[in-house]
Amino acid sequence: MNFFRLQRILLAVFGIFWGASLGALDFSAVAGAGNLSFDRESRAPMGAKEFSGHPYPLGRIGISGDFSDLFGFSVFFQRDPVLGNILEGILQLDTGYLSFSLGPLFSISNTRGTIFSPGITTGMRLGIPGIIFIEVKGMGNLGSFSEEGDYAIESSSAALGFWLPHLVNTLSVSVKKFGLLREMDLFTGDQVWRFCYRGEIYAKNVPYTIFIDMGYQTLTRSYTDQGLETSDHIRSIFLGFEASVKVRPLFALVFGAEIPLYTWGKEPLVRSSGAWFIQGFAGFVWSFEANSS
Repeated sequence: MNFFRLQRILLAVFGIFWGASLGALDFSAVAGAGNLSFDRESRAPMGAKEFSGHPYPLGRIGISGDFSDLFGFSVFFQRDPVLGNILEGILQLDTGYLSFSLGPLFSISNTRGTIFSPGITTGMRLGIPGIIFIEVKGMGNLGSFSEEGDYAIESSSAALGFWLPHLVNTLSVSVKKFGLLREMDLFTGDQVWRFCYRGEIYAKNVPYTIFIDMGYQTLTRSYTDQGLETSDHIRSIFLGFEASVKVRPLFALVFGAEIPLYTWGKEPLVRSSGAWFIQGFAGFVWSFEANSS
C-alpha cells in the first residue's frame, strides 16, 4: 500500500468519524525547547570529554474529543527530543473501569533516507475511578535496517496511580528509543529511561491545576561501528512543574519547566562545570462544541 492510497483511506475514515455526533472537542498546542541531550548528528562517542548538552525543540499540536460516553479519539502531531516527528491517531474505548486505545502511528521526515515510516500505538488502562488505576502504553514504527537512513522508534511506559484528597499520585517508568543505520557499518542509538513521580494538585471550583514531577533519568547515546559498540551516558535527578490555568470558561493556558537538580556522567564522560540544563514549554487548550449531524 503506497502513501497516497493510505492517505485517502485515513481521510475517508476521518470523514466518517467527523460526520458522527461529536461532543466537546479540545484543540491544544504546546511548544518549547531544552538542552539536556546528545548531538543527534554525532558519529563517534564523546569519551572523556565534558558534556554540556545540545539544544532541541519540542512541541505538540492536535485535537481530541468524544463520540459518546464510550468512544473517543485524538489526533496529534508532536516533535519529541528522542522519537523525532510523529503523527498519531488514536481511537479509545472507555467503559469506566477498563479502557483500550489503538491507532496508527506515522514517523515523518526523521531522516533524509526514510521520509515516511508507519507504525502503531496502543494502550490499556484498568482502575476504579477516584481510587486507583494502572496503565500501560506502547508505540513503534515498522522500521527495518536494510539501507542507509533506515530507522526504528519505540516507546513504552507503565504507570500506577492513586487518589488522595485534592491529589492524584502517579508512579511511572518509561523508555524511548531511536535507532538509525547511518552507514552500512555504523549504527547509532538514542535512549532515555525515566522513573518519575507526578502529583496532580487540584481543587473544586479553582481555575488552575498544578502538576509536580520528580524522578531519575538516564540518557544514552550508543554507537555500533563495524561490530564494536561504544556509548556515552548522562544521568540526572530532575524536578519539574506544569500548570494549567483556565483564563476563560473554554480556554486554558498551559506552561511548565523541568530542571535537573543533579547531573553526572558515566566514566569517562563528565559533566561540564559551567553547563546549565533546562526544558521549558508553553501553550494553550481551547475547548469548543462540535457540530452534530
